[in-house]
Amino acid sequence: MKSVIVKAARLHNNTNSIEGSHAMNKYQERTIYISAGVLIFFLLLSIITNKWGFFLWSLPPVFINIMMAFFVKETKHIQKFNQKYTDKVGFRQK
Repeated sequence: MKSVIVKAARLHNNTNSIEGSHAMNKYQERTIYISAGVLIFFLLLSIITNKWGFFLWSLPPVFINIMMAFFVKETKHIQKFNQKYTDKVGFRQK
């Protein structure tokens, strides 16, 4: 499920970018994973309790979070976050 969401987001990011074709940065990718996890959690909670308000009220904040991750220009804070993340994990940026 997560890989389908990430692939769709990458495809959208590559085809509709004003600045040209580029891959998602780590901040955007992490946002997708966390958002998918939150939606799955509230979906399971709604299925267990049979109260669909949990899941339905989790949709708007998650989608706003995803939209902000993809449409807000990259700031120095996000660049620092990406640099710390790549240094911590050991990945090199291309």
